Amino acid sequence: MPNTTQGLSAQKRAALSVLALVLPVLAGLAWMIVADAPLRLVATNLAALTIALVIIALPGRFLHTPATALLCASVMVLTAIAGTEVDNVRRWFALGPLHLHSGMMFLPLFIVTLPLLPVILRLAALALALFATLFQPDLAMTLSLLGATVFAPANKAKRFALGIAIAALLAGVMFDRPQPAPVAFVERVIAQAWGASTGWFLVLLAGQIAMLGIALSAQTQGRALAGFWAGCTIASMIAPYPSPLIGGGAAPIIGFGLALCAMRATQRIAAQGVGKRADLA
Repeated sequence: MPNTTQGLSAQKRAALSVLALVLPVLAGLAWMIVADAPLRLVATNLAALTIALVIIALPGRFLHTPATALLCASVMVLTAIAGTEVDNVRRWFALGPLHLHSGMMFLPLFIVTLPLLPVILRLAALALALFATLFQPDLAMTLSLLGATVFAPANKAKRFALGIAIAALLAGVMFDRPQPAPVAFVERVIAQAWGASTGWFLVLLAGQIAMLGIALSAQTQGRALAGFWAGCTIASMIAPYPSPLIGGGAAPIIGFGLALCAMRATQRIAAQGVGKRADLA
């Protein structure tokens, strides 16, 4: 497969990744305003987008560590054990007045930093994160982790990772519990727009597709993140799961901001390594 990133400068890759976040959020905000969504959802997404853009502008080295992936997986487990419960489901953690979706907040960052771990720890961390999605339970996040694994580059651990993810998804389907009632403008947003306007349906669908632009903004991490996004999108269209970025909710926006910050740090570090080798040549 040709590498579509070779002809893109670092600045263009960075701009593309930011657009892939901003465009779906703006499409969702426009829909919420036109469809008279609660003002708190509009304000929350605007604030979250501002926070995400600030995070992306940070150097990101503090996220570029192997411990980050382990910490993200641990937060998922803690949420499954002691998170905010709604209808026997624990997917959220409280931060002041907000209840943030742990998977949307931390799994994008988990995916970006997972390759920093040694192979054995990488598989263990993936298994831990998948275990957490089963016990929250959150089949959408299980599917999204499988999508990220499918789109990740081939390596000696990928076959084992795929086996773990597929087994987790099958277990999640077999033991899935009834879902909490869908929340308007948060879950199944595209289906809601389809019932109201074909035009807005197409706008929101285009916004979600725009997120796949991340796949063009980096090689390894971008493809895996796009796979995660594809899993989120499919889940939100077939069941009452959140529609990230186009729907109301701070966690997906900030979570993708954290992931993009870490991804850009990886690109900078890789570029510095290339520069040092060139100096030594």
